[in-house]
Amino acid sequence: MDEKRYQRIVETLASVPVTAMPCVKLLGDRYGVGAETVHSIYSQEVQYRVKRTHSSLCEASVGLMKDYVLGMYSFPYVHVDT
Repeated sequence: MDEKRYQRIVETLASVPVTAMPCVKLLGDRYGVGAETVHSIYSQEVQYRVKRTHSSLCEASVGLMKDYVLGMYSFPYVHVDT
């Protein structure tokens, strides 16, 4: 597969909402590749997004936990007997 075709598939997949699964058969037919190829590219792109955002989400979570421990946040639905 040439790089231009790959990039067009990636751009098309990027427009699919995160909560939706693309129709890999139709996309494969559109770009002249197999459904398995489109599914593989989609999986790689999802993994890339997760890896790219994982560390920032972890850092944000750690910051929120520290703020909570320091008493900066209180959640009314959490009750701790002391």
